[in-house]
Amino acid sequence: MANRGAPLGNQNGIKRNQMWAETLRRQVAQNPEAMRKIALKVLDMAMEGDMAAIREIGDRLDGKAVQQVIMDATIEDKTVREYTDHELTALLAQKAAERPEQRNH
Repeated sequence: MANRGAPLGNQNGIKRNQMWAETLRRQVAQNPEAMRKIALKVLDMAMEGDMAAIREIGDRLDGKAVQQVIMDATIEDKTVREYTDHELTALLAQKAAERPEQRNH
């Protein structure tokens, strides 16, 4: 299975300045009962029908739902799916050459 993470050396995923998260971690470590109370409150809210609480519980237990995006396009009376990768590459290169003013945008 292919690695789906960021490319090696990518620094965008490094979390800096996590003052909020670190403060919460310290407080929870010092008072674990607080986290238990929060969890019970969220459960109570979900049982009362609060959709945000229901989603939060689902996201924490099952992970966030994956959103599938299906996109299709037509180029010169054929859908993109009807072209080979080579044909698509050639068509895109041709279209880019026809519109030089758009290249840097």
